[in-house]
Amino acid sequence: MESEILARTSASRPRALFGTATLGVLAALCFWLALSEPALSLVGRLLVIALAAVALAGAVALFRAGRTELILTREALTDGEGREIFRVSKVVGVDRGVLAVKPSNGFLVRLSEPGGLHWSPGLWWRIGRRVGVGGLTAPSRTKVMAEGLSLLLAERNVQ
Repeated sequence: MESEILARTSASRPRALFGTATLGVLAALCFWLALSEPALSLVGRLLVIALAAVALAGAVALFRAGRTELILTREALTDGEGREIFRVSKVVGVDRGVLAVKPSNGFLVRLSEPGGLHWSPGLWWRIGRRVGVGGLTAPSRTKVMAEGLSLLLAERNVQ
């Protein structure tokens, strides 16, 4: 049986397209610079081509991430592909403060156990015991998700 969905968010389509287009233009400009600038040495050309490849890979990753969503249930936060980002039972705290090291329009989750290093551009990242949710998401939706998660924590602490 599928668990009840408490909150759902995804990347804002215009923001995801703007970010993808910006990285794509950066990649194109770097490739053009590497191929057309006669003053660049071979090492310089290779570095600019590498930068272009990284920008292009970032654009593709951002485009893919912009097409998925995050789903909060009583058990876990997952993405639209079913990948579990974290279990609610492992959450220690939620921080939405102005000075928190968190994504734009998002919140920070502290976990009891460290996870690996993962990143979905514009949606979420995880470094050790910290998970940042947000970035390209709508602020109103991530606020609802953070409050829902905070309510689950308060409910767990009362029991």
